[in-house]
Amino acid sequence: MKRQEISDFVLSVCSYLRLSQAKTLSELVPGAMSLRRASLAELGRTMGGRCSTATKHCVKRVDRFVGNCRIEPG
Repeated sequence: MKRQEISDFVLSVCSYLRLSQAKTLSELVPGAMSLRRASLAELGRTMGGRCSTATKHCVKRVDRFVGNCRIEPG
């Protein structure tokens, strides 16, 4: 699936998320599917490799998203 398709799906299923949260989740999904080792830092590094943002900012973004108390796992 392409990132836009994932984003559209996330927005349709998780209507309670803000647009920025849905965008982050839609970027985390393909990154998580390609991990060899499951860790937040590795997920952030995977995201950092696909965008122009520094890796440390992507790791921080992942950490903040996962630590957000308004995000409830299904």
